[in-house]
Amino acid sequence: SSSAASDVYKRQASDGTLPVAVFWPAGSTTASSLPLTGLVSGGTSAAYGINENGEIVGEADAGPGGNPVAIYWSGSAANPIALENLAAAPEAYSSAYAINDFQVIIGESLSPEGSKVPVAWLPDHTGGFSAPVALPLLPGHVEGVALDIDESDVIVGESMAADGTVHGVIWSIDPDGDLVSMQDFGADTALGAINNNQLVGGAANIGDGNDAAVLWSSSNILNSKELADPLSRIYGLNDSNWAIGSSNGSGFAAIPQ
Repeated sequence: SSSAASDVYKRQASDGTLPVAVFWPAGSTTASSLPLTGLVSGGTSAAYGINENGEIVGEADAGPGGNPVAIYWSGSAANPIALENLAAAPEAYSSAYAINDFQVIIGESLSPEGSKVPVAWLPDHTGGFSAPVALPLLPGHVEGVALDIDESDVIVGESMAADGTVHGVIWSIDPDGDLVSMQDFGADTALGAINNNQLVGGAANIGDGNDAAVLWSSSNILNSKELADPLSRIYGLNDSNWAIGSSNGSGFAAIPQ
């Protein structure tokens, strides 16, 4: 993604008993677990996003009997910090999916009303993070998620209607987390990646219930390009405009020519 650091790759692997957050140093094929000090012994964890400073975000079991909560690691050897939720424990649930180089973290959290909504956590300049700021859903929608963020605090994700229809959405926030603008990409679209060249990636319905991977210009949604066959989606974009995703169950990389 646009926030992928050049020297570490991250995700989730099994330690033989359960999935845990891991990283792979550059040039290595051996996974190392991220520290889980202070979290639930024997709990699961996952790492989903990393920035150019090596800061990592994801989720982990943070309390007995509770749901996973969003987690921040300041580095691959740092102890985890659990981020605040919108809802109180034990109903609390959250997950962090991306962090930009200015430490703005985005993801989702269960609201006090019981819906999963898109959120952003901002650095509080004391080494910690603010309470999550809920990003608005589209009118009449019931759930949503924020999936990626660029260096200008432009966020991409999804807003879902009560009938399950998904709309791709772009939010722009200011340094205080206040909403500057919100853009609806329309029904049956999904946005999951953004880079710093005003490109966003995801998928759109092309008929017969099939989704195809699509690149859009964030400044002009009519400027788009279908990248792969039906049953495909873009999950990551870098600043060289390389797109990665899946197509018919296999991974793909689309490289500009």
